[in-house]
Amino acid sequence: MLCPNCNSEVNNDYHKCNYCGCDLSSSLENDNSYNQDTTNESYYSKYFVNTQQIKTQSRKSKKMIIAIVSVVLFFLAAIPLTYYLYNYVYLYNKQVSSVTEKVEVKNFNAAKISYDKIKNSKPYAVKTKVLSTVEKNLKDRVEVLSKSFIDDKVSYDELEKWFEGLSKLVFLKPLISEKEKSLTKIKDSKDNMAAAEEALKEKEYLEAISKYKLVIKDDSTNYKKSQNKINVCVKDMYDYYIDEAEKMSSDGKYEDAYKTVHSIESYYKEDTRLKSIEDGYLKKLLNDSFKKADALNSKKKFDDAISELEKISSYFPNNAAITKKVSTYRKNKIDAKVAEQERQEKRKKEIISKLTKGHDSQYGFNIYSPKGYSTKSVNITENINIEPRLYVGVDDYAALMLIAGFIRDSHIDFNKINFDVDGEIIEWPIGIENKKSQTGYDKVAEWCLLYYIHNTEMFDTVKKIAKAKKVTMIFEGKKLHKHILTAKEMENLKLFVELYGYYNHLDDLNHNGDYDVTEAI
Repeated sequence: MLCPNCNSEVNNDYHKCNYCGCDLSSSLENDNSYNQDTTNESYYSKYFVNTQQIKTQSRKSKKMIIAIVSVVLFFLAAIPLTYYLYNYVYLYNKQVSSVTEKVEVKNFNAAKISYDKIKNSKPYAVKTKVLSTVEKNLKDRVEVLSKSFIDDKVSYDELEKWFEGLSKLVFLKPLISEKEKSLTKIKDSKDNMAAAEEALKEKEYLEAISKYKLVIKDDSTNYKKSQNKINVCVKDMYDYYIDEAEKMSSDGKYEDAYKTVHSIESYYKEDTRLKSIEDGYLKKLLNDSFKKADALNSKKKFDDAISELEKISSYFPNNAAITKKVSTYRKNKIDAKVAEQERQEKRKKEIISKLTKGHDSQYGFNIYSPKGYSTKSVNITENINIEPRLYVGVDDYAALMLIAGFIRDSHIDFNKINFDVDGEIIEWPIGIENKKSQTGYDKVAEWCLLYYIHNTEMFDTVKKIAKAKKVTMIFEGKKLHKHILTAKEMENLKLFVELYGYYNHLDDLNHNGDYDVTEAI
């Protein structure tokens, strides 16, 4: 039955409600009458309504509990979700972007600062993941740049700028260093491809082929193309080089013509026509070289004649005609040398016979002066302003000496001598220590030793003076003294220059202050 007070269901045998303590005696009697008349309609209606109310209240209570639990669970779940979203989504993306986005705009210094800031920060949830992602993304960027260069989408200069900037991030240096090694080879390959293409335009086929062969397989955009271009060169260069060789042959350049044809022979190994053309050029080369060598031999240029044949001997190994001619030229050279020595010796004696000869017993050398000149004293006069003299020692070694000076009414104290040689002024240095002067009979004599002619440059100057048409000596000091060399003075210079050439040349003639070649007149 139901408690009339709290409406709770109570056992029919209870006299009190076990929920609220209400007396149920009267209710129990009513229940008994109910049991006796179970067809009472009002009772059923009341009971049914009470039961439905209880069930409805029970369902509302459950929904309330479920709602409260749901809210509690939501908030409990939201805490870790919020933590996850902040750290693993927002913070993660923000810090990765703080480095990668700066790299993309080439602000490498700022990218490095951001990376270092993350790396050096205290440990937090996604630090390792952020660094890992940044490093992976930038390493991938290096790979993409490398591929772009290989595919001709990025120039090598641009690539180098990228690598230079990315190298500021230390972790990229090993990868970039490795890439630079391989990409340098590809750059060289691309450069060779470009050079080959340029050579092909100029029809320099062999040069083009040599460059195409340097294109490597890793240079994927060019390798296959280079192999096809080699075949194009081989096809096109045959007639071109033969025509070029024929032009060279027409100009008498037989060796160049042969080399041109021979240079392509390896690409056409079974071609008998090329071999025939080569042989024709070699035959012309041999005949032409013989003519040139014989002409040089007739001019007594024996070394040049021998050289002319020796430079083609590699084309004609063991050629008897070349060997014979070279042998003949060498014999002619020896014979000519002997004949020249005999001629020089004869001419030397002839010149000496025209000179005054003296001998210095103290130093053991012979002294030669122009005919009628003293070998013991200076022969400078008013008309003789330059005097050559030759000192010859043992083993035919000789030294040429010039004495220059004048006799006039007054001193000029010259310290320089210039030679006007057919309009060209040549300054001759003088040693002040070798300068002398003397007065007597109202005249002043000044002279100096132009020292020994002991080097090629000085000897060439004397030869130039001796061969000139007109030479004026200019003594410079307080005043000027000019003297035009007489025919006799010029003749003496020529004789002594020629005679000096027949001797071995001393660097200098040894003598000391005890012997004074500039003694007074």
